[in-house]
Amino acid sequence: MVSKELSPIEQVFACIDNNRHFLLHGGAGSGKTHSLVEIIQYKYTKDPNARIACITYTNAAVDVVNERYQNDNLSVSTIHNFLWNQLKNYQKELVDSVIHLANSGKISVPAGLELTRSLFEDGVKYGQYLSLRNGQVSHDEVIYLADYMYQKHPLLARVTKSQYDLILIDEYQDTHKEIVSRLFESIIPVDTANHSLTIGLFGDHMQKIYETSVDDLRYDEWAITRITKPDNYRSCQAIIDGFNNKIRHDDILQNAVGQHKDYLGTVRFVYSTSRYDMKQFMEDFDVQKPRKALYLTHRLLARNAGYQELYDTYDTPGWTMQEVARRLKELKVLDLQKNQEYTLREVVNLINSSGIDLSEASIDEEKLSLFLDMKYLDVGHLSKRLVTDKENLCPFLEFLLRIEGVVDLYKDNKIPKMMEVLGLEIKSHVQRKALKQGLDTLALARRGTISDVIDTCERYSNIFVKGDRYTERATQASRLLSHLKSISYSEVINLYESLLKDDGEFGTQHSSKGNAYDNVVAVMDNGNWWQGSNYENIFTTDDSKRSDIKTRRLVYTAGSRAIKNLVIFFYVDVTAEWKRQKALSVIEDAKAFFGKDNVSVYPTGDSVL
Repeated sequence: MVSKELSPIEQVFACIDNNRHFLLHGGAGSGKTHSLVEIIQYKYTKDPNARIACITYTNAAVDVVNERYQNDNLSVSTIHNFLWNQLKNYQKELVDSVIHLANSGKISVPAGLELTRSLFEDGVKYGQYLSLRNGQVSHDEVIYLADYMYQKHPLLARVTKSQYDLILIDEYQDTHKEIVSRLFESIIPVDTANHSLTIGLFGDHMQKIYETSVDDLRYDEWAITRITKPDNYRSCQAIIDGFNNKIRHDDILQNAVGQHKDYLGTVRFVYSTSRYDMKQFMEDFDVQKPRKALYLTHRLLARNAGYQELYDTYDTPGWTMQEVARRLKELKVLDLQKNQEYTLREVVNLINSSGIDLSEASIDEEKLSLFLDMKYLDVGHLSKRLVTDKENLCPFLEFLLRIEGVVDLYKDNKIPKMMEVLGLEIKSHVQRKALKQGLDTLALARRGTISDVIDTCERYSNIFVKGDRYTERATQASRLLSHLKSISYSEVINLYESLLKDDGEFGTQHSSKGNAYDNVVAVMDNGNWWQGSNYENIFTTDDSKRSDIKTRRLVYTAGSRAIKNLVIFFYVDVTAEWKRQKALSVIEDAKAFFGKDNVSVYPTGDSVL
C-alpha cells in the first residue's frame, strides 16, 4: 500500500521504482500532461538508457510532449502510429491478418475487388485512408489488426514487451478498449526473461468521449495502482467550487492552485424559452472575449457554426431509422451480424412485406431516400453520427475534411507534413509544378460548391486520392453524393473548423477536450427529452437521484473548460406541459446547485415559466 503522506507524483515515482502499473487519475485542469513529462524526466534520471513509449490522444499532444522533453530513447506518438510501428515489420502476418479480417467483415472490401495476396506485393502500407487496391490500411484497420495479431501471435507481444521499460498512455479513457485489454492480457503476461514493463495510465473517466473506448479498468486483475491528483491548475476556485466538484460523482475534490486560483470568477445558470443566436446572446449577456460557446447538441452547433444543411442531410432520417431497428427486432428474422451486405432498401422491403401493422408508426421512405442503396449497417441507427463523430464520418465527408487538412498545411507552409498526408513523393520539377497547380485550382474551387471541389479532386486524382471507402460509398449511395454536391463548400469548411480545429467561438464538448478558455458558455437544450441527452437530475444535490452518467460527462467536459467565468445556458421547450414541468424541475435543482442568486431567466422578465 502506497503511503498517503506521499504526494501524487511521489506515489507514481514509487510505482515506477517498484515496477507497478499505475493510473494517475485527475479531473479537468489537474496538469496530467505536465505530470507525464515529469515522470519521463524522473525515469531518465534514474535510468538514462530507459526505453519509454508515450502514447497520446492527438498529434497536437505529441507535439506538446516533444516540445517539453526529448531523448533518443523516447518515442512519442498517437496510439495508431504506435501500433503501426509494432506491426509494420511483420508483413507476411499483416497480409494474412488483413485478408482474415476482411473475410470476417471487420475490414470493408470494395464491391468487385477480389482480395488476394497479389494486392500486397509491396506489403501492407499505412495511410490516411483505406485503399485495399493499393495495399493500404488506415487508422481504423490498425486497431483491428493490432487486436487480432497480438492475440494470434504471442511472439509479437514478446517483442513489444522487450522493446520498452515504460509505456505511458495519456487520456486512457478514450483509448480503444481492445487495445487496453491487449496491453494487460497479451503483452504484460508474456515471458521475456525477467524483463519487466510498466504501464502508466493518465486520464479521467468523467471526460470519456467515445463509447468504443475503455469502460472500467480491472484494477485487481491487472494489478493497477490508482493514484488521485486533486489539484486544478486551470480554473479559479469559483469555477471549481461552483461547478467542477459539485457535478462529479466520485472521490475527486479539486483545489485551485494555478495562476487564476484567486480570481473572483462567476458560475451562472441562465434559462430561456428562446433559442438565441449564441453570438448575440454572448454580446447581450456581456460574456467577455476570449470566449467559447460549447454545445451539448450538435444541431445547435451546426446552426450557429454554419453547416446546418450538411447536418440536416444526415440527421433527417434518424427517427425513421430507429423505427426500422425496432421493427427488425420485432421480426427476429434478419441476422445483420451475419448478413452485412443487406442494403437499407432490402431491409425496408422486408419489413413492408412482413405483414406487421405499420399504421401507428410507418417507415418514411421519403426521409430515407438518399440512403436506401447503402448497406443498412453503414447507415446506422443515428445517422447524424456520420457528420458529427470523427470516428464514424461518412466517407464523403472524411475525404473532404482530409482535403481541408491538406489546405491548412499548405497555408501554414508545412509541406513535408502535407506530402505525408497526401502520400506523395515529389521527384521532379514537373511533379512539383503539377502539385502546385492542383493546390491552386483547389483553392479557387473551395469558393463554390462541394461539386466544384470534387470535380477538381477528380481532375487531379493522382494528388487527391479518395480511397476505397469513398469509392464504395459512391457506388452505393449515388443519390446522397448528388445531393451533397449541391451544397456550398463553405459548409465543409465550417464543419472542419468546428469539428477538427480549436479556432473560433463555437465548438462541442468533444472538440474542446483538453483545452481551456477564459469564458465559457455551455449550451444545453432540452427540446427533445426522449432523444439524446437527458438533463433530469444533472444538477440534483441528492446523490440517490443522480442519473445518466453519459450526460453528466458531457456537461462536465464542457463546463470544466472555463478558466474565469462559466455560463450554463438552458433552453426550455414549453410547447407541451410535460416538457415545461421537466424544465421546471431542472431549474429548481439548478437553484440549489448554483445558488438562487446565480440563476436567472433571459431575457429578464420572461414570465412564461
